[in-house]
Amino acid sequence: MVDWETYFSRKEKYDLKSLSITEYVRDSRFWPLGLAYRFLDDERTHWLAGNHQIEAWIRSVDWKNTVIVAHNCKFDGAILAWRYNVKPFAWMDTIGLAKAVLGNNVSGYSLKRLAEYLGFKAKGELSCEGILHPTDAQLSELGEYCKNDVEICKGIYEKLISQLPQGQLWHVDWTIRAFVEPKLVLEQATLERGVPDEKARREEAIKKSGVEKATLSSNKKFAEYLTTKGYKVPTKQSTRTGQLIPAFAKSDEGLGELANTAPDLYAARIASKSNLLETRGESLLAVASTGPFPFDVGFSGAIQTHRYSGGSGAGGNPQNFTRNSFLREAVCAPKNYSLIVGDFAAIELRILAWLAKEPKLMSKIINDEDLYCDFSSLKYGRIITKADKIERQFGKCCILGLGYNMGAKKFKLTVKTQMGIDISEDEAWDTVNLYRSTYFNVPKLWEQTHALLPLISSGNIGCIWYAPFLKVEKCAIVLPSGLRIRYPNLRQIGGEWVYDVYKKVYEPETTKLYGGKIVENICQALAGELCKEAIERAESYSLPCVGQSHDEILALGIDMDEEITQSHADQVALLKHCMEKSPKWLPTLKLKAEVGYGRNWNDAKI
Repeated sequence: MVDWETYFSRKEKYDLKSLSITEYVRDSRFWPLGLAYRFLDDERTHWLAGNHQIEAWIRSVDWKNTVIVAHNCKFDGAILAWRYNVKPFAWMDTIGLAKAVLGNNVSGYSLKRLAEYLGFKAKGELSCEGILHPTDAQLSELGEYCKNDVEICKGIYEKLISQLPQGQLWHVDWTIRAFVEPKLVLEQATLERGVPDEKARREEAIKKSGVEKATLSSNKKFAEYLTTKGYKVPTKQSTRTGQLIPAFAKSDEGLGELANTAPDLYAARIASKSNLLETRGESLLAVASTGPFPFDVGFSGAIQTHRYSGGSGAGGNPQNFTRNSFLREAVCAPKNYSLIVGDFAAIELRILAWLAKEPKLMSKIINDEDLYCDFSSLKYGRIITKADKIERQFGKCCILGLGYNMGAKKFKLTVKTQMGIDISEDEAWDTVNLYRSTYFNVPKLWEQTHALLPLISSGNIGCIWYAPFLKVEKCAIVLPSGLRIRYPNLRQIGGEWVYDVYKKVYEPETTKLYGGKIVENICQALAGELCKEAIERAESYSLPCVGQSHDEILALGIDMDEEITQSHADQVALLKHCMEKSPKWLPTLKLKAEVGYGRNWNDAKI
């Protein structure tokens, strides 16, 4: 177990709120104040003050036979790897461990929250902010504080590690390695060009509207402006207060209607609020000159389904790097390598089709037919092909959006958000009903799953009958890996099933649960299992996987400057094989992955 105490200064904006982990650790101001550590078989926790003691201890440890455990291991691991060239046998992060084991049962995953929840000694409060050279007394106090953190970390590890399925240890280690042993690089010139271009685009949209940015970006001022101009202010009910509030989120139906009545005003509002490309580009620029790009992947980041998430430890969450954007163009393979990117094709849809045993979906998937065109042909009453881009895109919205019991109102909004097209509520209902009557086994799956809720609540069922590889415990569904989809305190209130979820408060909030939502959780969780299996399989074949985002896997290939040979084609084919191999728990499932290669993330996409 290790925990670092390092110099920081909010006044200098040299701290982990102002900087990413990567910028902080690689900064010239970085200075270790001390390190606390404890081996599992040791009787006490040790404190090392100053770089001299730390370096001597690091030289004394057999790292090749040591597993490093830390809370937020990417931070502590980055220091050990980048500053001291430590490469251990494996890494373990107690944040990821807690997310995987505890799920929604706890209100947070900080040392303080976990210590409270698990009944450990309280985390102390101490700050040596701005102190580069602490006194002996300050170092002694800091040492006690740091050792206590290590004791809490040790307690979390010992309490929870037996509950983590053994097979997941490799995946925890991989997510840390993707960050602390980075292979990718950032192309600075691409970022230097992309950031000002994006800034100019947003400024032009705001200027065109004739409205001040301060008005556009403020919900209150924007609502007042709309009222004075005779526009109706869209509203929605707050999930927290129950009061009506302006519906100004990008995904809100009310704001979407403004795109039709005042497109320039709508574009300006979005430009004033959504500066992700610009800010991410600036953050990546700060990282680009410091060294390789650490790919931040979060183990069990999607707490309910255990899918990998992205983090901002290297200047931005890779899962938010928009497709075909300059951000992805800037993420490159290092010199003498290419980047191979595999993308699962409609992975959740395939899982849904096999769980529902829906013949019309399964047969077309097996025959590699275009489901989007097929459904659109039913919708429009004529043959739709890939040349009919709008109609096919509508079919894609239907096939990928209606499988989890989505209603007409939400579907109408989905079409507006994804396609910018307005459909009436009657047309939305017609489309929803067409989907349900065409793929009739899918609604049956929702109903059958909903009927299981009393048994899941009580735990009076061994497995889910239509998917025997899914076991059931009280208030939880056990995945093939052994990880659990948890529904804490699952119960009925007023005829509805609900469970407790902690969001941004200490008190749990009730969340509705129904058959379609459980099916969605299962499909997403199983998709995550398949992605993990593919990464582990690829690495077992010595194909290094360097990142993961949504349904994509990034791996390193051979030098693209060399003449393309069969060995290069073999690497592309290898990743495709690793991703398309059916799982043991559902051997008939037909998977498909599109795999390409290039110098950067954009180029590697087919």
